[in-house]
Amino acid sequence: MALLPYQKSRSLWDLGYRMTSAEIEVESLLIPGLCRTLLWQDLDQAPYFPVLCGYLNHWKGCNTGHLCSVQVATYDAITPDDLSHLRISMQIH
Repeated sequence: MALLPYQKSRSLWDLGYRMTSAEIEVESLLIPGLCRTLLWQDLDQAPYFPVLCGYLNHWKGCNTGHLCSVQVATYDAITPDDLSHLRISMQIH
């Protein structure tokens, strides 16, 4: 099970990792033209985003769809102390 961002070592923040979000659009292999959007969020390091690239490489290896687009945003203003107070979960339909 993956650690939540506030549970990760503060040393990642010292290495330049910041909260990163990505909106990933994937086209279905079974139904061409059907796209779905995945939201991904983790600590990652700009400008190369090694954690996100690892996730995308894993996704491509699963052969469940074609990546159409990836939009990335990072948040420098959020600190580990801010994340320790955020413990919410939301479902979007």
